Amino acid sequence: MTLSFTHSGLMPMAIVATAQIAEPAPDTPEAFTEYVQQEIVLWVNVIRAAGIKAE
Repeated sequence: MTLSFTHSGLMPMAIVATAQIAEPAPDTPEAFTEYVQQEIVLWVNVIRAAGIKAE
């Protein structure tokens, strides 16, 4: 039996959990651009420090 979340009215727990901890996006395009640039710097540093390589 296959359960479809779309048709059953149930939401996967990951979606529910994400909705509960989601942060609102910045309210202007400029603020969003700055946020994305900061996130790129953060994650590039994390990836480099962990030695993660693309396959």
